[in-house]
Amino acid sequence: MFENLVENIQGYKKPLAFGIARVDLGQLNHDKTLQATYPVINWNESFGTAAVFIRSLFENGVEVDFNSSEFVAAVTKEFVETALNYFGDELVNEAQGDKHKNIQVLKVLKEIFDDDLIAIVGEETSKIPQKYVLENLQLSDCINGVPNSAVSIRVDGRLKTEAGIGKGVIDAVFKTIDRITNYHGTLVDYNVQAVTQGKDALAKVVVKVVFDQKKPAVIGHGLSIDTMLASAKAYINALNNYIHMKDLLQKKISYKDSI
Repeated sequence: MFENLVENIQGYKKPLAFGIARVDLGQLNHDKTLQATYPVINWNESFGTAAVFIRSLFENGVEVDFNSSEFVAAVTKEFVETALNYFGDELVNEAQGDKHKNIQVLKVLKEIFDDDLIAIVGEETSKIPQKYVLENLQLSDCINGVPNSAVSIRVDGRLKTEAGIGKGVIDAVFKTIDRITNYHGTLVDYNVQAVTQGKDALAKVVVKVVFDQKKPAVIGHGLSIDTMLASAKAYINALNNYIHMKDLLQKKISYKDSI
């Protein structure tokens, strides 16, 4: 349907496989990929979608190397908007359930990019320093038992592990994170939805947390096949965003005082 978009691209080859992934990078070595999570993997299929992705990359100044066995490019707000525009309103509106899963991923990304709080003071989330990085999560929620969690977080490169209990599993996870980080957040909003369908559906969790009653709530996002893991990632993401915002405000205050 969209193959004509790449007819004039020199050297174009149909991809064997492609997809959009969330990539977790190393805390100390940002060039090291810890894991990549693909909500949708297209294996020798969906070449029309591939054409839209490639054309969208080209229109945003990214040249695809068709001679390489693998090509990776950053997903930007401009790329997402260009791709959705090519798909058109009809297909975008149809993209739910089992229909047009690649477009569903783009729609979720658009929501993230459009969120004012996820891009604190105009900076992309990918540029925000990750002071806290989730390394491991273990949960227990037995019948008639007390929900508890064990969380391991890398703090400025050092691994810290704590266990805690709560009124529910999510409450136990968040309280344990608070214990490790010495920050105490108040959850004011929690939303979870499936990005894709099926038993391996990717869960998107969005939290809104207040870490300082004198400052506005901060939003955090988390993606994972496991909802509890996505929730922990979202809470830590909100904390990293809050710390970054606080540091920036402090720098601005210090700069004004020095004038």
